[in-house]
Amino acid sequence: SAERAFGPGWEPPAPSSVRFRDLMVLHGTEMRRALDYLETRADVDKQRIAYVGLSWGAGSRLPLAAVDSRFKAVVLIGGGIDERLQPTLPEASNINFAPYIRPPKLLLNGELDEEHPWQTRGLPLWNLMREPKQLALLPGVGHIPALQDRVLAINTFLDRWLGPVRR
Repeated sequence: SAERAFGPGWEPPAPSSVRFRDLMVLHGTEMRRALDYLETRADVDKQRIAYVGLSWGAGSRLPLAAVDSRFKAVVLIGGGIDERLQPTLPEASNINFAPYIRPPKLLLNGELDEEHPWQTRGLPLWNLMREPKQLALLPGVGHIPALQDRVLAINTFLDRWLGPVRR
């Protein structure tokens, strides 16, 4: 849902607004519809679906990983608790949802993340998440780690929790 353009003149809603909450509900509804569709496909193993959130999807949208039990693993890339999005209505707050993400979690952040610095945004998210969880803090890397910096950690994590990809 975040990849789709909102249209000319669209302004993001204030995090404390009902409009922000409604946008979160819309994104959650769309995600769940996508999962419903995946369940209809014979070529998809319903027991091996992972939530992968990058930046926005690993920060303000991480509640989406907590609201559906069909996710069997969660990968958050460049994630953090962003104080600029506070206050947020409780029902749309990533702070309230992070502890309720049940599947195994991988938080993969760059040590030099300029968007979600580790000490002030990444670590607070890490501290909110419950076990099982795994951290990959990549040295010398910024907000969105390059593919070559993240693929091995993600594949190793997903292979451990979902099993290797069948070919």
